[in-house]
Amino acid sequence: MMTAPFARIVAATAGCAALSLSLLVVPAAAQTSPDVQPKMGGTFRMTALPEPTTLNAYFSGDISVKLLDNLNLEGLAHVAPDGSFVPALAAEIPTQANGDVSPDGTVVTWKLKSGVLWSDGEPFTSQDVVFTYRMLMDPANPVIDRSDYRAMKSVLAPDDMTVVVTYNQLYAPYRLAFPRIFPAHVFNGRTNIADDPFNQFPNVTTGPFALTAAATADSISYVRNARFREPGKPYLDEVVVRFTPSRDVAMQTLQAGEADADYALDPSYLSQLATMSDVAVDPAPSSVFQLFMNESCPTGPQQGDPSCQHPILGDLRVRQAIDMAIDKQSLALGLMQGAVQSTGSLLPAGTYKVDLPGGVFNPEGARRLLDQAGWTVGPDGVRARNGVRAHLSITSVIGNRLVEQTVQVIESNLQDVGIETEGKGSTVGVLSGGFATNSPFSLGNFDLAVFMRTIPVDPQSYLFTQFASVQVPTPQMPGQNWDRVQDPRIDQVLAAAASTLDDTQRQADYASLSQLIQSDEAVIPLFPNLQVDARKNYVEGWGPTNVNEPVTWNVQDWWLNQ
Repeated sequence: MMTAPFARIVAATAGCAALSLSLLVVPAAAQTSPDVQPKMGGTFRMTALPEPTTLNAYFSGDISVKLLDNLNLEGLAHVAPDGSFVPALAAEIPTQANGDVSPDGTVVTWKLKSGVLWSDGEPFTSQDVVFTYRMLMDPANPVIDRSDYRAMKSVLAPDDMTVVVTYNQLYAPYRLAFPRIFPAHVFNGRTNIADDPFNQFPNVTTGPFALTAAATADSISYVRNARFREPGKPYLDEVVVRFTPSRDVAMQTLQAGEADADYALDPSYLSQLATMSDVAVDPAPSSVFQLFMNESCPTGPQQGDPSCQHPILGDLRVRQAIDMAIDKQSLALGLMQGAVQSTGSLLPAGTYKVDLPGGVFNPEGARRLLDQAGWTVGPDGVRARNGVRAHLSITSVIGNRLVEQTVQVIESNLQDVGIETEGKGSTVGVLSGGFATNSPFSLGNFDLAVFMRTIPVDPQSYLFTQFASVQVPTPQMPGQNWDRVQDPRIDQVLAAAASTLDDTQRQADYASLSQLIQSDEAVIPLFPNLQVDARKNYVEGWGPTNVNEPVTWNVQDWWLNQ
């Protein structure tokens, strides 16, 4: 039976909740025929939100930053839509089969493409990779995730076209290293770049486009890099990205013909997109809506300290009750228009997919658990224990309608079992920016939070930074264990998954890990989110939906058939 808040949401979607994904998908424009010659020139206009606080993707988890970085900064490899690794600045992907990964898996040799130039004419060499490593490891820089690099013992350049990475021990996700390479010559050997203008204006690039002016509050523009390594590409003259305050505004811009594409719309727009004959979109599962629960003290001198238990959420029974109180299946039905099912897995799709059902909706069971934990209902319907009121804040990203609706439903569900809530909103840049932005997640200054996490092609770093005991954020260790999970069993399984190249064993490790995460109840997976990138039918060269990278992963191939 659908509860009242979900009924309102489903009604608001004009009956589309009953549709299946196959009915919601807007057919994609046909791939360019081999005998059709791409047209050179033109300005491509797309929308994105929010306006990023930095253009250094190592310093921010904002998806808009990665979208923009794909235009001008490249890495050793990128991930294709099918999950395979494709060389970018590397000549080939190192494997044990080709001899570039040592038998014990601890030494990885990257051979680089020759003849690549930076946009200012300087040659790209192995010294740029070594510099990037040193920059990432400089503690003065606000790098949000160093896990791939802390695993390294050394990064050396025996010659201009070779990089040798030695790991402390076998490190399975080695192919994820260095998704962006920075130009060493721009910084003259200075690795502390926290306040360098390059973070806001990365105008020296090996990518298909280059910046000509810093971003404004409204937009940012990139022009063709004449020195791009692929002859004859990119086809476009310019890419202009307009920052919109909301996805509603982005949709209006697309409808009015003022944009050629919208990036990262939410699935609630699928039914509207289906009525637009001049637009194509290919939805695909890309991320998971999660409810974070801070197990540490949210205020006071021990704020964020795992040894100081949250006065409400520190009790496993309360966290279990919250899981039981949330109608996750109706959330998926009402908000995702019936296109996905609720999940108990943080890896519901991808190479290492883990099928795990979510917790059963059982508000009566939730009330019994809260009663057993000593939380009694007061005259106003709100529970309390030992003078502490069951009042929890829910932090979320502003400007995202799907997130806002998810929060509304969770608030209603928790109110039904006697838990009072208070909504708090912030930007992605602040929430994921670490101590540099006074992120409440890093500081531990929050109770509950609704946040989306992308499903990565290799989940090791993603899971390690979110759940390893050593990844509790500190100014010295900017980890992303925002819930302050401390579970030696999780640490052990994470270490096992990182220390083998056997994909079958890693799959089993991630399945075990998923069970442990579910039993700890620090994070509640809610439902998978769909990546919805819409473009006009005259946009050619747009590849298949790539949930592993932002839509600009193959921007050099785009052209306008107008």
